[in-house]
Amino acid sequence: MKFIAVALFAVIGLSAASPAVDPKDAEAVIVDGSEKVAEYFIPEGYDYKFKTSNTIEKQEKAELDKGLVTGEYSYVNPEGQTIHVTYTAGAGIGFFPRSSDIPQAIIDSIELNLKNPPEETK
Repeated sequence: MKFIAVALFAVIGLSAASPAVDPKDAEAVIVDGSEKVAEYFIPEGYDYKFKTSNTIEKQEKAELDKGLVTGEYSYVNPEGQTIHVTYTAGAGIGFFPRSSDIPQAIIDSIELNLKNPPEETK
């Protein structure tokens, strides 16, 4: 009986802790950029962007010959602030985000890792 009570409280606690989905997010649609999806992909990589009805914007470009992806995205957080992130990703550098909303200690750590990559293990 104790197990059932503990399990029940755990389920209630998890459901109370999970964030509620804003209805505008659940029903969001692409409002710009969806009609040209086939044109985004080329042999050298891709280049696309889109905007959604819930204020999300995304742009990304891949240069396959360089093994590099660059992009940016933005969204409005629950507090009403627009969050903007730019990023670079690729072999040897991983995913490197930049934003005034990312604590400087994290950016410094990423930059340090980029300058001093770990040696590959065999």
